[in-house]
Amino acid sequence: MYQHDKMQSGPGSTRAHGSLWRLTVQPAGGVRLGSISGIEITADWSLVLIFFLITFSLATGIFPAWHADWGRGISWVTALAAAALFFASVLVHELSHAFVGRANGVEIRRITLFMFGGMAHMENEPPSWRAELGMAIVGPLTSLVLGFAFLWLGGLLSGPLHFDPANPQATLAALGPAASLLFWLGPVNIGLAFSIWCQDFRSMGDESCAHSCGG
Repeated sequence: MYQHDKMQSGPGSTRAHGSLWRLTVQPAGGVRLGSISGIEITADWSLVLIFFLITFSLATGIFPAWHADWGRGISWVTALAAAALFFASVLVHELSHAFVGRANGVEIRRITLFMFGGMAHMENEPPSWRAELGMAIVGPLTSLVLGFAFLWLGGLLSGPLHFDPANPQATLAALGPAASLLFWLGPVNIGLAFSIWCQDFRSMGDESCAHSCGG
């Protein structure tokens, strides 16, 4: 997702510099994670809540249901890794918006990650509808590629699996921690791609897509 957000210079403004992952409290109420290619990465405080909820849900619900033989330690470590990789995927999604925007003359200095995803903040409007269309499309396509890549990697790690439609639980139980993480993360990114697809097109004012999404 992206939006026009004219930043002001002065004491309240922020600039990307220093080490990549140094934490800095932002005046607007977030945490500066660092910068990538001159784009400042900021996490809203709501991200802490959703990170905890995802981790808790995976560690106490999904992974124990898949693997009754796992101890709490394995479930929690795998859940933490899954939540971290999920937000890394959201960051890659937003960076794709930013890089395509830059290639088309749109200045983007900041990305904010928050509870429901992320936002690439534009300093100026896209110069043409083609540029805006490219920015809208690349995010969901990136998430789709990530989703299928995670599923492919999960398949490589798990090796040949025998899937019994009458007992799918047996197939899930045969997965190791890394494969379980990837097989959860893949469908999540694919679902994210389709959900954000309509959100990005809504930001362009595409009425047909908004109508198909119930807007």
